[in-house]
Amino acid sequence: DILSRQFEIIVTIEGTTQETANSIQVRTSYLPNEILWGHRFEHTCVAYDKQLTKYVISYNMLNQFCADRTPRCSARDLKEKKHKMSTLSSLSNVSSCSTIPESN
Repeated sequence: DILSRQFEIIVTIEGTTQETANSIQVRTSYLPNEILWGHRFEHTCVAYDKQLTKYVISYNMLNQFCADRTPRCSARDLKEKKHKMSTLSSLSNVSSCSTIPESN
């Protein structure tokens, strides 16, 4: 379980300002209880402004997120679940098949 683990994810974003060419670096980190599994950031925080002819960031949308279709388990658990489902499915197909009576 992700909440029972002790780790920290550190994210670093680097860029330069167009006007002065100064470099910018921003860092943040995430602890297990801050990670929302099965969610993603909204992509509406960055958009191209045709009037300004550059990309702009909407800071009030920066921390917006929404649910996605990410499985709520590990890849290994998902593989095992799919294997069990396919095994159960093939077993139910075998048991539901009707037998053809032998002709004398």
